Amino acid sequence: MTAAHEIVSVDPAHPSVEVGRFRIEVGAVGAAVQAARAAFPAWSARTPEERAEVLRAWAAVTVRHAERIATLLTRETGKTLAEARQEVALLADKVNVTLEDRVRARIAGYQIPASATRSNNCSYRPYGVMAVIGPFNFPAHLPNGHWVPALYAG
Repeated sequence: MTAAHEIVSVDPAHPSVEVGRFRIEVGAVGAAVQAARAAFPAWSARTPEERAEVLRAWAAVTVRHAERIATLLTRETGKTLAEARQEVALLADKVNVTLEDRVRARIAGYQIPASATRSNNCSYRPYGVMAVIGPFNFPAHLPNGHWVPALYAG
């Protein structure tokens, strides 16, 4: 049995209202990193279009559940519902921007002219597992802004 801690989250606007209780296992982060590393080869082997389809599905989920997500953000952060709705809308927007042709072409690789007779090739390869800890004020949008392009890149 591993040691565990419980985090109690309260609504900042109503401190007597409990949002949730979350049990945190000491080894949970290490286990999550190991699982991500195990999944990395298969994910990075997918084609860019396959990865894009997964991201489009994620965007669709955020649109479909926008009000529910916004309500949770409001309860967790204390921001107004209008602000939370704006943040949720940015989740799908980031996917759309990442999957624009100009961004996709850049991730696929490009040439940089070095002189009249030479050019340099720039290409990207998946780096590996990353973790993002979101800030309290934009807990959905800012992490999403990091992991969407990373997942698309492989």
